[in-house]
Amino acid sequence: KVSYTAASIGDAINIVMDNAGAGAQALVISSAVAHTSPTVSITTVGGAGGDAVSIASTSASATGGCLKIVETGAVASNLIGLSYGGAHTGDAINILMTNAAAGAQGIVFSSAVAHTSPNVSLTSANGATSTLYMSNGSTDAAGHGINILQHGAGANNAINIGYDAASTGDAIKVVMTNAAATANCIDLTSAAAPTVPLINITSTGGDEGVVFQVASTASHAHGNVVEITESGTVANSLIALAYGGASIGDAVTITMNGAAAASQAVTIASNVAHTGNLVDVSSTAWVGADGAAIVGITHATGVFAHANASCLNITYSGNGAANGLGTCLRVVDNGGTASAYGVYIASATGEA
Repeated sequence: KVSYTAASIGDAINIVMDNAGAGAQALVISSAVAHTSPTVSITTVGGAGGDAVSIASTSASATGGCLKIVETGAVASNLIGLSYGGAHTGDAINILMTNAAAGAQGIVFSSAVAHTSPNVSLTSANGATSTLYMSNGSTDAAGHGINILQHGAGANNAINIGYDAASTGDAIKVVMTNAAATANCIDLTSAAAPTVPLINITSTGGDEGVVFQVASTASHAHGNVVEITESGTVANSLIALAYGGASIGDAVTITMNGAAAASQAVTIASNVAHTGNLVDVSSTAWVGADGAAIVGITHATGVFAHANASCLNITYSGNGAANGLGTCLRVVDNGGTASAYGVYIASATGEA
């Protein structure tokens, strides 16, 4: 037992091992007793810069760590257990790597065990703060905030998010208010020929549950809400819609109640000498309902504001081929009966 009776600045125990052998140890504690109290206990009132334990190492060896703990028993105890006995505002672990080498890492986990529990587990009580917070100050293109390298050909997910209650928060929320104009929210690159969708969304639906929604306030002429560029020469469709059941909903619905007067619902521009139809509608089903059509155009209310306004306007300004069979409109009826019309016009004005 060592006791101080005055404010001595000397060490209670000072061990100098400058001339000791490489295998010599300064302090060895060995016990075969199942202790119910700490083998080594340190109690301090703290102070400005007064660490309870301070370790300084000048070792240049790759295996000469400052602190090493080896657990040889198959027990459920923690190798390191930290607990707060009061409303302490300090960090449990604070790693400062200001002077570390560029290749040094703050924490490294290596495991060869097929774990049945997480390598790192964070459990947080309710509060107006994040469970995990990262601030990345790197300006290098490779200095990612989070970088995940998936090893092996397993079926596990690189990132998996699950809800155990009816939380109203978002699974992933990205706020890019201060990001550069060229920054992407999500950048997905695939070098393989996938046999499944790169992005797969499965929803049970609902009265108000939109599966995919994009809301844009862009005012730039090129600020498209969705833009798809096909650079390959494959036969796949850029957009393919398929019904797997007897859904009564429309495949595509465009509502333009608040659009500008000059805006258009669909615009097709092409400089290719097409050998097929730019717009192709094919149906093998019998159209039997009254007034039903393969393509229907209805202007139900209001009047046209100009004499040249039409439900359908076809303008051809090119040079038609000799003996052309309908540069603006061609109707071929191969299945009509003797009493059927290839083209039928009913006009309330008496003029066709």
